[in-house]
Amino acid sequence: MENVSSQSVDDAPLAWKLVEKLDDHRCHPRIELGIPVAFRNANGQHCSAELVNMSFKGVQIRCNVATAQILHPRGGKIGDGNAPIVQIAIALPLANGSTTLSAGARLSYLTTLADEPRCVMGLEFLDLRPTARKTIAQFFSEKSGNYFHTGDYAGPQLATAW
Repeated sequence: MENVSSQSVDDAPLAWKLVEKLDDHRCHPRIELGIPVAFRNANGQHCSAELVNMSFKGVQIRCNVATAQILHPRGGKIGDGNAPIVQIAIALPLANGSTTLSAGARLSYLTTLADEPRCVMGLEFLDLRPTARKTIAQFFSEKSGNYFHTGDYAGPQLATAW
């Protein structure tokens, strides 16, 4: 009889995996926020969550399981053919007042934690309009003390990165 070992959790094709702490796989600078964010999924359902942080490329949110099920209604492993697209709306705090950033975003990962709110999700911006790009650039400029605008990152790369 063949020796069959059990499949490890890391190798299993699971959509929801409980972790003790989040791994940091960041490729882009982020600004911590802790503000509300609103969503509309492809079925027209609305929900909200906490916006944990934002980069030039997307956002990380924390939400409860019910909200995660609205954002990822089919469930299953996130990947090709199963990466829901949602509409996202964020009231970004800028120096001249709050400005609404509205954009399409694709779910890129979903992690479940032991503490509430249990779900951590990453969403990548899709095809940002020029006004949305300008709003994000202004937000990063104000929050980072122009750090990103004095280097190479926010110059031509910002305009072509999306």
